[in-house]
Amino acid sequence: MEYFSIGHFGAPHGLQGEIKFIHRFQGNPLATAKAVFLNLREGQMLPYFLQGSRKAGTGTLLVRLEEVGSRNLARPLTGLEVYLDRGSYYQLARDGSPNSWLDFDLFEAKKGLLGKISEVRQEGGQTLALVEAEQGPILVPLHPDLVVGLDASLRQVRIALPEDFSPGG
Repeated sequence: MEYFSIGHFGAPHGLQGEIKFIHRFQGNPLATAKAVFLNLREGQMLPYFLQGSRKAGTGTLLVRLEEVGSRNLARPLTGLEVYLDRGSYYQLARDGSPNSWLDFDLFEAKKGLLGKISEVRQEGGQTLALVEAEQGPILVPLHPDLVVGLDASLRQVRIALPEDFSPGG
């Protein structure tokens, strides 16, 4: 099974086992998820079933997990990357957030397929996609004015870059 990182756990909150979850999505990326996955054992993803989540600030949720009912049980999870399985992750693409476009094909209006998006990053106040292109990795801006189409079912993003744009890597 394939997994995608969606953020990480921060410190426990309160005494009942709630834990801060720091993410990079709009809204609540766990709203439709039944479970998150943690890599607690080398190469083995373990499911943690969700009891609930609530907003704690921009990019932060407070999460309750089954069988994590105290601060002491939540503390070892601090700092761990949080993953979703492929199906749950692709459901996030529907919100239009570029952070959910990992593993999508990126097409440019005039150049056609540029490659597969392997990473989305924030640099200098802009959102950039690291694209695995034929000539090697390139950085492409994902500004909303440049995105002209999104098809989550086909896992494709279409953009229109300015004529003088030269992708960086």
